[in-house]
Order: sequence, then structure tokens, then C-alpha cells
Amino acid sequence: MSTKLDGKFSCDENGLFNTVSGERIPSDEPLFLIRARDHHAYDTLMHYRSLCLSDCNDLHVAGIDQTIRKFIAFANDHPERMKEPGKTRHLRLEDQLNEG
Repeated sequence: MSTKLDGKFSCDENGLFNTVSGERIPSDEPLFLIRARDHHAYDTLMHYRSLCLSDCNDLHVAGIDQTIRKFIAFANDHPERMKEPGKTRHLRLEDQLNEG
């Protein structure tokens, strides 16, 4: 059984994959995840969109636009869940994990 993450990616017991192509994301490939509750998410997505306008196809930009609309709706519907990233100090850097 798989869980759809967004319009492009899903995950199952074997990891992440492109929902359309079925291509697996290798476990050694770093990822960057932005949650909708992060108050920097909108600005980050808008900057990424501006970069993509010069060299990405229309479908990719439309996907970014769709994500931006979802992030805006989330922020409007759940202002109490918006937060400054890192405020709760849950981040564990890899060096810290390797130290013990």
C-alpha cells in the first residue's frame, strides 16, 4: 500500500517514489522537505518558482503553483499551527546522531 505525498511523489514500505513514473528515490539521495506550517515556506516556494520559470516546463511550474495554493489555504485555515522553524529544538544533526 502506498501513500500519496503530493502530486508527484508517494511513499510505501520501500521508500519514496515518483507516482507517475514509478522511479524510486535512492536512499542515499538527500531530500529537503518544507512543511506548510513553516512560516518561511511560502517565500521559499515563490523563490523556487521564480527560478523554475526560466528553465522548467509549464507542467512543473503548474505543479509548484498548485502547491503554493495549498500552502496558502493551510496557512489561512490553520493560523494557530504556523510556526517559526527550529523553535521546538527537535533537529538532530547527523554528527549528533553518529556521536551517540
